[in-house]
Amino acid sequence: MKTTMDARPTRSTGWVHLAFMVACALGISIGVTAIIGMLLAALAFSQTTTIVVPFIATFHGFLDTTGTQAVTVSGSWAAAGILAMVAAAALSALAARRRR
Repeated sequence: MKTTMDARPTRSTGWVHLAFMVACALGISIGVTAIIGMLLAALAFSQTTTIVVPFIATFHGFLDTTGTQAVTVSGSWAAAGILAMVAAAALSALAARRRR
C-alpha cells in the first residue's frame, strides 16, 4: 500500500486556513492603523501643529498655559475601525491571491 502526503489542504480544512489568514490580516491592519495614529500624534506634539485626517481624526499640537507642549486627539473610533477593516480586506484579498 502506497501512502502519499499531499501538502494541499483538504476541502473540509480549507476554511480554517482562510479564517486564520483573515484574523491575522485584521490584527495586522489594526496594529498598522494604531501605529500610524501614534506617529501622527507624536508629529503634532513635536511640531506644535494640527494634522487633520479627514473623517478619521484630528491631532492638535499646541503650547499650554505653562509653555510646555501638549497634544489633543479627537476622532471617530468607528471611522478608524472601518479603515482597519478595509485594510484587512485588501490584505486578505492580496494574501489569498498570492496563495493560489
